[in-house]
Amino acid sequence: MRSRLLFDADGRTTQAVWASGEAALTVLDVADDADPGAVYPGFPADVLFNFQFLSMANQLVLWSSLGLIFESIVERVLRPGSWRR
Repeated sequence: MRSRLLFDADGRTTQAVWASGEAALTVLDVADDADPGAVYPGFPADVLFNFQFLSMANQLVLWSSLGLIFESIVERVLRPGSWRR
């Protein structure tokens, strides 16, 4: 990331931060009374549910695995007599 101080037309100091690369952004303009939970028409809700469910399952497996690995490493380090003096 890069950062640079800039001065705007009024003389105020601003900071510009940028990084190399690209970011994709999609902006949707909807009515004020639109349902925020609505999905695109014709998009099957079961596909969305399966994606969300499998994403949560993936997070569960990831963090459980990391926790078990970390626990086994910490157990070996903190075991009495593991540090030879």
